[in-house]
Amino acid sequence: MQYLLRQFMDKILQREARDALRNWLRTNRAAKNLPMRTIASRLGVSHSWVAKTENGERRLEIIDFVNLCFALGLDPSKGLALVITNLSSHSCNPYGALKAADAPDPYRTKRKR
Repeated sequence: MQYLLRQFMDKILQREARDALRNWLRTNRAAKNLPMRTIASRLGVSHSWVAKTENGERRLEIIDFVNLCFALGLDPSKGLALVITNLSSHSCNPYGALKAADAPDPYRTKRKR
């Protein structure tokens, strides 16, 4: 029973994080007065792809997310930080309280000599 509850809570957390990210993308696009068709032409996709992505009818893969951010003139790391903050702000998060700053920097790894 506890396992099913954990799975249910994980799905709720993931949905909330996805919704927050989609809202962030939609709000930034609207703030820049960029129509969906303009973004679609920059990405080489149909405007319905952009609409379905913003409305949650289509899942957004990480590569598509980064390309969409670049098409909008946004920094993808800010969107990822939003997701990390959203996921770590819940008390039922099984991974503890993570912050975007806690993520390891892949460019500053120490080499073994």
